[in-house]
Order: sequence, then structure tokens, then C-alpha cells
Amino acid sequence: MGLELIETTANPNWSEGNQFIYVENFTALGVSLETKLNRYLDVQLRVINGWDQVSDNNNRKSLMGRVGISPDTLTSIGLVGFWGPEESGDNTANRYGVEALLWRKLGGAQLWVQSDYGREQANSALPTPGQDAKWWALGSWLLYDFRPSLGLALRGDYVDDESGARTSGSFGFPANTGHKFGSATATLNIRAWPNAAVRPEVRYDRSTLAAFAGKKDQVSVALGVAYLY
Repeated sequence: MGLELIETTANPNWSEGNQFIYVENFTALGVSLETKLNRYLDVQLRVINGWDQVSDNNNRKSLMGRVGISPDTLTSIGLVGFWGPEESGDNTANRYGVEALLWRKLGGAQLWVQSDYGREQANSALPTPGQDAKWWALGSWLLYDFRPSLGLALRGDYVDDESGARTSGSFGFPANTGHKFGSATATLNIRAWPNAAVRPEVRYDRSTLAAFAGKKDQVSVALGVAYLY
């Protein structure tokens, strides 16, 4: 799912965005079938043990499907759907949703736009157990190479976790029953040395909760250095 990967050197920015962390599955163990139907269309179907599970935590499998559309060499569209129960010991409360990812080459720049929508049926693991949870997110990336050894990556994202299902007590966020947050990030991609990538980055995060050491926003500065082999 999504543009970004666990392997950060493959991403436009050094840090992962909020969509990768909060509305996608990191890993999936199962069976994948995929084929390219023609030059414009490819499809994929996965039967998995669930989101981020090695051993299934209930008695039912989860499904993921993808359709890829490439109308020309400068454009691609990916549509993903997912469905299945994800809570431990619960075979009936399904998590389901869709994701769309658009890529477009614009001269020397590349643009991505990703949107996500998900729901989870009411169950005891949710912050508000008696009602279905839902969330949506939108993000965009712009990557431009000034020259082969220097590029700039910009990212903006926004997540509306309407019921707190994706963020309550998760990855540093406080317990909540509803949460909106987003970020803006700028990363320099420096490739001036063989097999090395140096990536200074500045990022701004903002939340409707006092999620950052008692504040609703924060600025962070980072430097990533990777050796590629």
C-alpha cells in the first residue's frame, strides 16, 4: 500500500509520512497473485494473515486487491482495496477501505498524490467500542532533481482519524476518540559521493491534540546518511 516503504532510501523523503505510519499496513504475510493484462493494465490479489501479522490473530484471512493503470509513460494510477477482520480473536469486525495513488512526470519533476479511506466495524478493541470507526487521509509529494547529485523532495499530508481507531495510544499519540493531524516536510537528497546518500531534512507537525511534549505542534530537524551497496 502507498508510495512509501520501510526502506527509507527508496522514499522521496528521509522520514516516513503519517499515511505510511497510521493508515497503512507495514507488512503482510500470505499469497500474492499478479499479472499484467496489457501495456496499460495490471492486477494483483493477496490473501494474507492480516495487517502486520506473521501468525493470524483470528480464524479468518484478509484480502487485498490492486489495479494498476498506466495510460502513458508519464502517468500511473494505482487503486487498492482491503477487507478482513484484524482484531485479535474477533472474526466478525471487518476493516475495509480503499487507496488511490497517482504519479505524474512533469518535466524534470515528479508528482505523487495519495488518498486513503478506511473503516472498521464496531468491536471491543476500538476507543469507542459501540460504533464503527472511520478515517481518511490525503498526501502529496513533489520531487525535483536540480542535477544528478542534488535533489529536493517536498511532502505534505493530512489525516482525519475520526474515531481515534488508528492513533489512540499509538506511536506517541495520547489516548483519544478523534484526532486530526498533518505535517509538511522538506528533504535535500545529496548524492555527491559514490554509493552514499546524505539527506538533511526539516519537518513541521501539527495536531489537534497536545501530542508533542504537551504542545500541539513541533519542528524537527534530521540528517540521514546511507551507504548503498
